[in-house]
Amino acid sequence: EFRVFGEDWYALHLPAHLFHYTPRTLRALLAAGGWTVQRLLWHDNPNNLLLSLDHRWRARGHAVRADLARAMAARALRPGQVDGRHAHFGAPDRLGDTHVSTPVIGWIPRTPDPRVASVRIRGLGPMRALARAGWASEQWVPGRRYDAVVFVKRFDAEAVDIAARMRTQGTRVITDLCDNPFYNPNGLASVAEMADGVRRMAAHSDLLVTSSDALAAVAREELAGGPPIVVIGDALDEGLSELRPSLGDRVAGPAALRRLRRWVAARRAEGRVPLVWFGIHGGPQAPHGMADLELIRPQLEALESSTPVSLTVVSNSASRFRDIVASWRLPVHYVEWRPSTFGDALSVHDIAVLPVSRNPFTDCKSNNRVVTALWAGLAVVADGIPSYRDFADCIVLDDWNAGLVRYLTSVTARTSDVETGRRRVASDWRLDRIAGQWRSLLTAGEQTTASHAAASATR
Repeated sequence: EFRVFGEDWYALHLPAHLFHYTPRTLRALLAAGGWTVQRLLWHDNPNNLLLSLDHRWRARGHAVRADLARAMAARALRPGQVDGRHAHFGAPDRLGDTHVSTPVIGWIPRTPDPRVASVRIRGLGPMRALARAGWASEQWVPGRRYDAVVFVKRFDAEAVDIAARMRTQGTRVITDLCDNPFYNPNGLASVAEMADGVRRMAAHSDLLVTSSDALAAVAREELAGGPPIVVIGDALDEGLSELRPSLGDRVAGPAALRRLRRWVAARRAEGRVPLVWFGIHGGPQAPHGMADLELIRPQLEALESSTPVSLTVVSNSASRFRDIVASWRLPVHYVEWRPSTFGDALSVHDIAVLPVSRNPFTDCKSNNRVVTALWAGLAVVADGIPSYRDFADCIVLDDWNAGLVRYLTSVTARTSDVETGRRRVASDWRLDRIAGQWRSLLTAGEQTTASHAAASATR
């Protein structure tokens, strides 16, 4: 493998592996110490080959091929198969090599379906990243012994029973919370049930993890006397390439992307700057979603006489688009959200607009959409919910007039801010970075105090 891949060979794995031996040099070294080699054993793990391909293709700019190789390596892992203290998995650079005893972790998501964004980002992504780093990290299997279990958006009665039982067996119980269930202005029974479930889960948890500082503050108030609370943000969603598209998406996705590119090209020819909004269409708990676009309709329509724009909406409800946006006095276009084409659809545009109806539900949201937009190469104009303020120096917040016009009229301003934002995403919000925070948290021990846990999991 080394002769084929050279410096791209994954098993070089510097700086963790400082010395590499051939059979001849290994025998010579052992013979010098008085040892005799009876036989040599070779690893048959395919991941060295797959991850070497990942390194080589990524270095040559073939991101799609590299992502495919890494996805195949992830599928080749067999979480939970451990020999003594060590799991036989390769380790990504940011997490480092694992040569000490590590806990066995079971993850219990609300659903195993990776198409559910919160499950993919908050659960399956960190779970697989830890497995790639050599941990026994897997979806929970009933009857198997775990050092810790992590409940991801699971607050139902069965989850409460499992948490109580696991805790009595000495297993550390961690509950992950990524939305505010305590704000219920419409008195919805489903939201009230979720809030009650969170309270019952908290009573059986050693630790609560939230996705934003604002959500942690709400949880501390609502769960006074409950478990310590630690903030671990959402990682950049790097799992979309691993989702297998449906037959319909394999046909409709590329066709829709071609139409979008033609449409945006035509709008550019008219002198318009292409804007994009993306997200779910909304929900019943509180105002949020596509209806937030109404907040900036006057500003966007007023630009027609000076710096005209177009608007693409990437979402999951064409009917909501027709109700809310289709009648606007500027060119608008709808694209159905599909994992296989989402990143390409975003990158066709210049600026992401992210208006937000401010309320206790939306104020607790993570910065995931800002991170996604910047990584796609888009300048961002948004309403300043608390988590977005981490990027205040490289996006426009709460200025839908002068701030938006600045981006519309200056490519230099857009490019500079996007480069700053992408560097921050790369250093703080990639999956390996967030998985590293989970690793620190999970190795902190059951007696972790709130302050120590916060220190070990902060960026």
